[in-house]
Parts: sequence; C-alpha cells; structure tokens
Amino acid sequence: MADFLPPWLRELGSIAGLLSLGYVVFDRFFKDRPRASITMGDYGPLVLIANPSSTDVTMIGYRVMPAAYGIAHDEGQNSIVAAAAGEQFSATIKAASAASFVLLTRSKDGKKQTEIHRHGVIFIFWRKNSSLLLRQIPIWTSYDVSIIASLRKP
Repeated sequence: MADFLPPWLRELGSIAGLLSLGYVVFDRFFKDRPRASITMGDYGPLVLIANPSSTDVTMIGYRVMPAAYGIAHDEGQNSIVAAAAGEQFSATIKAASAASFVLLTRSKDGKKQTEIHRHGVIFIFWRKNSSLLLRQIPIWTSYDVSIIASLRKP
C-alpha cells in the first residue's frame, strides 16, 4: 500500500512510530503516577493515596483481591454502609496532596474474611484530570493482616 513512498520516508515514519510508542509507554507506566499505601488513622487502618504530580487525579474505583476489606470514602455512617455493601465511589485528589480512605474488614457468614485471607492486593483505578478519556494502569498496594494489626496505636 505504501509502495509509492520512498524507502527513507517509510523508515522515518517507523522511527517516529517507535518514539511515539516509547512516549506513551513512559507516560502510562511511570510519569505522574499516584502512590498507594496503608497507614493507621485514629479509628483504624486507612488507604492513603498520595498524588505528587502537578495535575489532579480522580480515583474511579477500587478492587480488593481477595475481598477481605472494603474501602469507604470517609468515616460517615452512609459511607461505611455503602462500603460494606461493596459500592464503588470516586474521589478527586488534588495536585501535590494526599487523600485517605477508611479500610473496613468484611465478614461473611459471621466470620471475618481477614481470618481466612491473610494477604492480598488493593488495586486503585484512576485517571488524570487533564486526560480523562485515556485509561491509566491501576496503582496497587499489598496488605498483610499481621502488619495492619501491628500498626494499631497502643
């Protein structure tokens, strides 16, 4: 199809395509990504999402695997009930700031899921507010129930 183009122009197009691919991969994997961690608050464990970039980001959802924990937007009653029911929420995290969300232990059939599942991963789905149409690769943090228990204040 591009046989009418001279070979040097096809090579130049190939190089431009590879450079564009490199930029997109760098932008999606490494540039201006928020960081997630687990910390302890006044009432229990929190998921802390730090946004070191110069643009706002929006958390559009989360997934905990296995589902031993739920995440609530704040410590209000409605938010905790929604998290216990497994409802998702979205939140905007301002540039160069952090936001914390309550980490709740889920139970099934009267037994805490943290007794069954000791280790797991929390995935946070997010997007940059400067480019809401482009999906980002989720950030994650792993958890260990014994480490979360050791964070508790005496």
